[in-house]
Amino acid sequence: MRFSLLKYAVLFPCLVLSKLAPSQLARAQVNVPTYHYDSSRTGANLNETILTPAVVGGAQFGKLFSLPVNGDVFAQPLYIANVPIASQGTHNVLYVATMEDILYAFDADNGALLWSLNFTSPPAVIPVPILDITSGNNITGDVGIESTPVIDLPSHTLYLVARTKESGQYFQRLHAIDITSGAEKPNSPVTITAIAVGDGTTAVNGLIAFNPLIQNQRAGLALASNRVFIAWASHGDQYQYHGWVMAYDMQTLAQVAAVNVTPNGGQGGVWQSGWAPAVDSTGHVYYASGNGDWDGERNFGESVVKLGTSEKIATVDFFSPDNYSSLNSEDEDLGACGPMLLPNTNFVTIGGKQGLLYLLNATHLGYFSAGNANAVQVLPLNAGQLKGGPVYWARATNPMLYIQAEQDFLKSFQLSGSMLSPVAEGVHQIALGGGASLALTANPSGTGGIVWAASTINQFAGSAIVPGILRAYDAVTLADLWNSEADSARDSLGNWAKFVPPVIANGKVYMASFSGTIAVYGQIP
Repeated sequence: MRFSLLKYAVLFPCLVLSKLAPSQLARAQVNVPTYHYDSSRTGANLNETILTPAVVGGAQFGKLFSLPVNGDVFAQPLYIANVPIASQGTHNVLYVATMEDILYAFDADNGALLWSLNFTSPPAVIPVPILDITSGNNITGDVGIESTPVIDLPSHTLYLVARTKESGQYFQRLHAIDITSGAEKPNSPVTITAIAVGDGTTAVNGLIAFNPLIQNQRAGLALASNRVFIAWASHGDQYQYHGWVMAYDMQTLAQVAAVNVTPNGGQGGVWQSGWAPAVDSTGHVYYASGNGDWDGERNFGESVVKLGTSEKIATVDFFSPDNYSSLNSEDEDLGACGPMLLPNTNFVTIGGKQGLLYLLNATHLGYFSAGNANAVQVLPLNAGQLKGGPVYWARATNPMLYIQAEQDFLKSFQLSGSMLSPVAEGVHQIALGGGASLALTANPSGTGGIVWAASTINQFAGSAIVPGILRAYDAVTLADLWNSEADSARDSLGNWAKFVPPVIANGKVYMASFSGTIAVYGQIP
């Protein structure tokens, strides 16, 4: 179902639109086609020249307008510059997917709705009610599009997974959508099914079938080697589930591989707090699993796994902490955060609920070793669980990593050689229920930058919807620049969108919420 602009204006008459000249629209060149900005998952826009620390710290920075959407937004919005929209000219476009199975394309500069696509058709086809799966846990309402889509720019294709309930049956489908029109591409959609060989939980006659009702598709999608990679976990460790990682051909949408993380055991979900698998320059895919069985051969719970993709998609390397057993028993998933590859190095980071950040060698992750001797560095954060994950400023000199675990302060670390060393610390401690979701912006010279941190204001967010806050810190000193509660009447972002990082492009900040809106911040005229 499509919404016309006229219908949009009738439904949301209070939307305030900014007016920008065509020359301003053409200025944007930065794209955010995937989770955390790039396939390394650095979370960094290093070409932001409009939003400098001086601008954001001044009096004229705040909320410009809000984009109304139907449903909670668990997926990070995506931004593409200069998109030719059918019969509407060229626009910078913000793509937003919601848990009500709706995909929106907004003009990123003035908030106008360009097109929308609804994957349901009530009453026969609806998003999956969360109460059909579990008593609620970390989700209220419906489960539609929960993970961050991914866009292939050369083909103008957006890939997403939508979940539906259809006449009492449950489906998960991979869709390939034309970003210029919202039309389904050839061969789209395809129903997701899979069979793995194994004798683990749920096995019948030596085979394990994918269950579309209980398998939660939380991790963002990734592109590698002309394939779409999709990962699954569970809804709060409910039922007998397995971690899955599947690959589909980008053109035909034919399934290329279906990897079960624990075929001779159970669990091992790949949820990563919404983080997408990382992809290196040679096409290898990195993911992290949570609580689950481990033997280092076929079962890889509590591990970072590197998949080869050039021929057969299979495990080629892994790292498993030496205390994986206690992580399981204490529900301290390693895979509560996804892997991040550090540009211009051979390093990859991973951290989880134990509150440790591991620096690993991406060419040899380290397997299993007593005392984690094969890890390059094990960095205690001395705080709560790490779920939101780090961001990385890959400047030529003094590259920096930033992270904020729950019950902790924003911290910066400098990478020197093969060591991360502490540099600075912010002044705001965040509450339980998840670390801050971060993004970083800097100018090309590498001299000035901003760390953006979205989190709960001060309430426990483990299994509740709570108000959120967006903060801006100077990336060098971690001094406060701005926050959305300083002028709450104007700038409040609403309820925190758990684990969704802000998106910054072309002088604007786009922040999702669980309040049915996307807040858009920038320079106020």
